[in-house]
Amino acid sequence: MKRSTATRLAPVLFWLFVLVGSYILFELAARYFAPFALEITTELDAALDVVDQEFGGDIDKFVARESDPAQVQPHPILGWDKPPVTYDSCAACSEPPLVILVLGDSVTEGHGVRVGAEDYTFLLSRLVRDRPVRIVNAGVGGFGVDQMVRKAEMLIDDVRPDVIVFAYIAHNLLRPGRQFIYLRNRPAARQTDIGVIWEEPGSDADYIARYRNYRDRFANGVWLGDFIWDNRRYYAPYLYRDFYGAVFDANIRQMRTLAAANTADLYFIRLPQSFRFHNDSELIKLIDDALDRQAATPGHPFSVPSIRDCVVRDLAADGRSFDIMGFHPNAAGHQAYAQCIFDVVLGQPRADVGAE
Repeated sequence: MKRSTATRLAPVLFWLFVLVGSYILFELAARYFAPFALEITTELDAALDVVDQEFGGDIDKFVARESDPAQVQPHPILGWDKPPVTYDSCAACSEPPLVILVLGDSVTEGHGVRVGAEDYTFLLSRLVRDRPVRIVNAGVGGFGVDQMVRKAEMLIDDVRPDVIVFAYIAHNLLRPGRQFIYLRNRPAARQTDIGVIWEEPGSDADYIARYRNYRDRFANGVWLGDFIWDNRRYYAPYLYRDFYGAVFDANIRQMRTLAAANTADLYFIRLPQSFRFHNDSELIKLIDDALDRQAATPGHPFSVPSIRDCVVRDLAADGRSFDIMGFHPNAAGHQAYAQCIFDVVLGQPRADVGAE
């Protein structure tokens, strides 16, 4: 006896219903849980609200507004950039200054404190009032260690430093594993047979538009999967130790090369923080191992001073707890940074430090 058409189609329709229903549940789950797991989705949704309300959907105008021409600007190699800030310890001195180039991210840039009054690079220049010293603060918010090296490459010929301070935090070590951060594309590190190479970042506006396209097509889950896969080294760094080790080795070698070309003293200083990042201890160990390997390799010498005990001691002497050294330390934290970096880099007796 032949089965009816409805009977034959029933299993197909059932499994089709299961697949469609499963995708809808997956999509709703992705939309609901993604903001808890990935801050990027919240940032993108907020950005698109501004784009729609203030710019009539024109993403390029929003990106241009977010990139203040006087500060942060899109950059074809770095992803974004801003001009360095220079502090002179002795404007009236007749002798040529000792030039110190400080590389870093938003902590070095001075996020959260008054730049030019409370950031540690300014305070460092105030510690040497009677000596011609020029501090060039090349910190840029959001930079990873790889971008810091590329920034040094671009500045080195103009700045011609006598001293280079590579001031990093734990999160800078993680950022090379991510291609999009804080609403901006960044260069992507890739391992090849000839070593680590950095690919140029894409367009921020194109990235935000692609997210909008996925969201409007009810395909957030697909976008989320693509995003996590593209940035898997950032979200699961413990699975990519070889990648991070190779990136750190390449960065340290390049910094030694740049310092050697200028006969500059080179310091790698990790700025101590009380804020903890996921897997930061693993990455700190990887860069420490890379620094040890490089130190055993012939080439330009460098120093790796630890300033954590000094910072803790200075804060305690001022009646403050190390807990203030969060993601962005306050003015007291920057004051401790300045004094402790002064001690190890310039090697002079300790002095009082304060903003003017």
